[in-house]
Amino acid sequence: MTIRWMTMASMIMALGAFAACGCGDDDDDDAGGDDDTSDDDGDDDDTEPGDDDVDDDDVDDDVDDDTGDDDTGPPPDDYLAPWPQSNIESHPYDESPTAGDIRMKAEAYNEWIEDNYLPDYGGHVHVKYTDDTLTTPLYYHGFGDSGMWTGVFGATQAMRYHATGSLTAKENAIRMIYALINNVHVTGRPGFTARYRAPKTSLIYSYYGGDAWCDGDENCHHIESGEYAGDFWIGNTSRDMYIGWYFRHGHGLRPDRRRRVAPGHS
Repeated sequence: MTIRWMTMASMIMALGAFAACGCGDDDDDDAGGDDDTSDDDGDDDDTEPGDDDVDDDDVDDDVDDDTGDDDTGPPPDDYLAPWPQSNIESHPYDESPTAGDIRMKAEAYNEWIEDNYLPDYGGHVHVKYTDDTLTTPLYYHGFGDSGMWTGVFGATQAMRYHATGSLTAKENAIRMIYALINNVHVTGRPGFTARYRAPKTSLIYSYYGGDAWCDGDENCHHIESGEYAGDFWIGNTSRDMYIGWYFRHGHGLRPDRRRRVAPGHS
């Protein structure tokens, strides 16, 4: 019996000594006072935009007592991360050597798309020409999938600019992102993107029948007032449009702010 009590007393004394030293204890004792010898909240985990990057907890109580913490929700719709991003490596690209077949094909393809498939505000569409010379558009079609392919083309141009430094690629990438951003805002419904947006002066609108056509199509909406007055947009948006939208936004080259039309375009 005596041995058992001696053993228990030894264990109690050891636990008391461990508690007194504060070893590994990151909580306050119920008796009061912070027994941590150092504040282990040294790493500020606030990463949202607008964060003041200051941890002003004066005691280590595992509670964030920042009453003025500005991380109260998700970043705003128009939040832009710092740019240029320092973690992106440059890739010097020398186009001075004579172009091979692949590069010539890529350049010709890019030029053809830029000149023929991006009318209006820059959304990607298909073209039907008046004759085999392929010089005069008769009408545009395929705008129901424009949101997806606008995003894909915009992403390729961001990649092209990153690899080659082409200013044309940069302009294309920025123009595509303006088109996609405004596809969302023109609908007036947070988070809902249009398949396509264009002015009512577009060849698309006149060819298909103007207001009468749009009023008779439940997926077409024309805007008569507000920021987007004079525009029309196509809805009934499916998930593949969002895939293109996010694919483009994941490849850098963001504009400085939201505008209806990209610089240099009307």
